Amino acid sequence: MGGEYVVCLGIIARMVDDFLSSGSNLNLSIRLIEAFLTLARTKQFSIAAEQFNVTASAFSQMIARLEEVVGARLFERSTRSVELTREGEVFARGAHRITAEVRATLRQVREIAGSEPRIVAIAAPPAFCGAWLPKQMEAIKKKHPSLLFRLHDAFSNDCLAMVRNASVDFGLNSVAGDANEYDATLLVNERMYVICPADDKLAANSSIELKELAGREITHMLPSGSMWQRIHPWLAEVGAIENGIHVTHMGTLAGLVASGFGIGVIPATAASLSVRPGVKIIRIRDPKAFRPIYLIKRKNSPLSAGAQLVWNQLLAAATNEITMESLDLPDPPAAAESAEDHPQGPPGGAGARRARREAGR
Repeated sequence: MGGEYVVCLGIIARMVDDFLSSGSNLNLSIRLIEAFLTLARTKQFSIAAEQFNVTASAFSQMIARLEEVVGARLFERSTRSVELTREGEVFARGAHRITAEVRATLRQVREIAGSEPRIVAIAAPPAFCGAWLPKQMEAIKKKHPSLLFRLHDAFSNDCLAMVRNASVDFGLNSVAGDANEYDATLLVNERMYVICPADDKLAANSSIELKELAGREITHMLPSGSMWQRIHPWLAEVGAIENGIHVTHMGTLAGLVASGFGIGVIPATAASLSVRPGVKIIRIRDPKAFRPIYLIKRKNSPLSAGAQLVWNQLLAAATNEITMESLDLPDPPAAAESAEDHPQGPPGGAGARRARREAGR
């Protein structure tokens, strides 16, 4: 890794020296780097040229010019697509850092110069954007009314990417990221809950232990997501059963559970998306049943004054743990008929649907 980093610095330095010695405008070098990143992302000249708002011929000349300046072939061309060479992969890491630094620096300079309002861009988990974060943003706005927010609800990997390429000032994320790329500070721990049908045997409890999920069918978030990666080892350890259903959104999970498709595990902030007739949300009291939420920013990259202010305010507002009670969420709406009226579940409810599925097996 260290050797590749030195190679990368050498390539960038050689490119800058070439531009300086040739009298070229350094702004053009940034444009060439952005063209390179566009092609690396799209892997097709025609699409990259369209996104870059130039003709395919002009775009091809830009890439050729960049490779000439760098002194290395950055792409392998084929009739269908292009792929990065080994040199291109090394160059890409430096290119991402350069463009991120330029974006961040421009924001800071413009903020200081007063040419644009103090805008703070934040990426955070979707459930967090809908529950805990808005209240904190409202409190900050009351103290600093000139501050503007750009909020991006993003899953874990997307959040890391947005922080890395400076699309946002910082992120809130359940994964701290690579310590070589990010500075991470623990903000808060978020309690985990089970969501189950209202007629489920677990629904009579105000809290449960993970071991009570033994043998139960679980509807999961996507395996690529941080939620699945955190809770899957716990559930496997106690003998919970995967039902093969994986979803992207917490609201989808709640709808499936309400329809009798297993039970799920959700963080406290997702409860606001999951409160509905026909389900019960129950606290998991095991000490380890939480997910951490970190404040993350690019490694060794100072925040703008506005972003630093918001960062500090969020840290000051955080408690030891976020729970449904601390979020002051409403109780689930009452179902038309209670579970006591129908021990197997209300007509057409989760219990009835489970019974029909089992009868058809």
